[in-house]
Amino acid sequence: MDYIKNLNSLALASRLRRLLDEIQRQGKRAYSELGIDFEIRWFSVFHFLANNPESTITDIARSLNLQHPSVIQVVNEMIKQGLLQSKSDSNDRRCRLVSLAPKGLKLFKKMQPVWKAFEDAGREIVREMDNDLIEAIAKFETALARQSLYERIIIRLKSKKEND
Repeated sequence: MDYIKNLNSLALASRLRRLLDEIQRQGKRAYSELGIDFEIRWFSVFHFLANNPESTITDIARSLNLQHPSVIQVVNEMIKQGLLQSKSDSNDRRCRLVSLAPKGLKLFKKMQPVWKAFEDAGREIVREMDNDLIEAIAKFETALARQSLYERIIIRLKSKKEND
């Protein structure tokens, strides 16, 4: 018996976390087997910088819809690995401009067939489903943008309190 699965939408976050953990575990295993030293959590920042060189941390965070401290942490990890480089923005010394270092550019090129295999494998899984997970996630994100989970919870609790 899968206790979490039986809780249905009550355990949505737990189910998504579990799914994310499994996807990341398998992705990490693939990278490891291919001899690629790359962390799954670096992907979005790394890919963004490959397509948007010399971006600020704020631009990265805003474009990826990530928290500023999370982006700083990932960027710092990739700088330590020699994948990224940063410099002060000549227009605003408070801002850092981040870009792929030569080692990062070389890795980006090496990753293209690997990421194509990741994408193809993901598409294969989606085809096996009764619905399109990517589309479902997009609809879920739209619904959350329209009204947050927090707001939905509070409305229900206030309504229940008023009816008691």
